Amino acid sequence: MKIRTLTVLLLLTILCVSGCTSPSHKYGRTSSHIGTIESIQFSKRMVHKRNPRIAIIDSSTNLTQDKAVFNKSIPTNNTTHADQIVSIIKKYGPKSSIVDVYAAGTTTITESGVYRALTAIKSKDYDLVNMSFYFESVSQRIQNIILKLMNDSTVVVAAAGNHSREYSDFPARLTGVLSIGAVESTGLIADYSNFGDVDYVMPGTLYSNLSRSKISGTSISCALATSFIARLYESKKYTRREVMQALRLYSVVVEGEHGSEYRQLTFRSWKK
Repeated sequence: MKIRTLTVLLLLTILCVSGCTSPSHKYGRTSSHIGTIESIQFSKRMVHKRNPRIAIIDSSTNLTQDKAVFNKSIPTNNTTHADQIVSIIKKYGPKSSIVDVYAAGTTTITESGVYRALTAIKSKDYDLVNMSFYFESVSQRIQNIILKLMNDSTVVVAAAGNHSREYSDFPARLTGVLSIGAVESTGLIADYSNFGDVDYVMPGTLYSNLSRSKISGTSISCALATSFIARLYESKKYTRREVMQALRLYSVVVEGEHGSEYRQLTFRSWKK
C-alpha cells in the first residue's frame, strides 16, 4: 500500500509542473482562485498519453462533438441541458477526451432513462460518468448499478442539487459518488446549492458558449468537476481509489458559514 501511494504521489508531482503555487489552506489566502474558472486551467506541459473516456447521462442533445469542440453557437431555444454540459466538458476538459452522451429523457431526465443509460455504460470501460442532475427520492436499482460501476473503478460525479438543503440529493448522496456543490466568486456557497454531504465545490455560474447567456446550478459545477478530474486520466489509467487520493491534493479549503468547510478542486493548490 505504501509503495502504491508513493507511486501515485510521484506521478501527480510530474503532472503538476509550472503554474502551481505554494500550498495554502484557507480561503483568505487563495481568494483569487476560489469560485473562478481560472481554478481549473492547466499547464501546457502536462503529460498527455491517454484519451480520457467520459460518459454523460443527461437529456437528449442537439450537439455533434464537432460543435462542442469548437463552441459554435446554436439558437437558445434549441439548446438542451445536455448541450450545455457537453460544451462545458469539451471546453474545460482534455481536448483528447472521448465523450459519449446517453439520453435519459428528451427534456426531463427519468429514472427509467437513467437506469437504461447506466446499464449500457456498465458494459463499457469509461473512466468517468457525469450525472449533472438529481432526484429527490432514491432508486434502488440505480443505486445498485452505480455501486457496480464504482467497484469496476469508474469515478461517478453527480450534482449535489439546487434546493439549499443540508444534504445532497440522489445519486450524489450515495457513498463513493462525488457530490459536487456550487460556489460563488465570493468564495461562499451559492444560495441555491445543497451544502450537506458535499465532497467538493466548483464555480456554479458561467456564460454559455452556446446560448451566450449566464447559466447557473450545481449541474454546471458537476460538469466542471468532471472536466477537472478527466485531466488526471490524460497521463494513465488510475483506480478510483487513486483518484480520490489525488483530489485531496488538488483542492483548497473554502470556509462556509457557521464554521463549515468545503473543498474546491484546483491544480493551483498543489500541496507538496
